[in-house]
Amino acid sequence: AGLPMARQDALRSTPDEILQRHFGAARHRQRYVNFTLFWRGMEAILQSAGVFNNSGFSEEMLQVIASLRHFRDLLLELDAATTPVAEL
Repeated sequence: AGLPMARQDALRSTPDEILQRHFGAARHRQRYVNFTLFWRGMEAILQSAGVFNNSGFSEEMLQVIASLRHFRDLLLELDAATTPVAEL
């Protein structure tokens, strides 16, 4: 009974710990969470809590979603590689 362990751990985390763990703004040399970081972070939080649901979509829609996720991740990699450290 009770909450799953992942949810219990999430409840014990501070907001800063959650932002660092799931949104990774510091890894991308940013002091804010932009849309792409937010999107990936929210998916990570839902997955770690065991409540991420990717069902109910057609195979074509799942391919579109996977393509958009891949594009998002490429944008985040590009941003991390090109943002000068001096902007901090």
